Amino acid sequence: MTIREYLRFRHLTAVGFAVALGLAGYIVCFFLEASRPGLNTHPIVTAPLIAVVIVGIATRWSLPCPRCKANLYKLRLAQFGAKDRRPVWWVFDKCPNCGVSFDDPM
Repeated sequence: MTIREYLRFRHLTAVGFAVALGLAGYIVCFFLEASRPGLNTHPIVTAPLIAVVIVGIATRWSLPCPRCKANLYKLRLAQFGAKDRRPVWWVFDKCPNCGVSFDDPM
């Protein structure tokens, strides 16, 4: 597995976890509403949404280089600005901090 594949896998795993967390929360809310029709589920419905947003933000800002542990998202933000939304493995061919190529094996 190359570093580029590892970075992509780690990002997609975090996204999948956030989606699964949100879906599980909404399924629980659906069954709570079905079992108790008068129950106010608005706070319960917003909790999974908040959890998904928190997981998304946490994974967005925590993708370290496997060699030097530099935060690649912060390096991308410093170099290209906030408007560039491309993934790190598309923007860089190597770590800007230590210079390891993303095509090298782990």
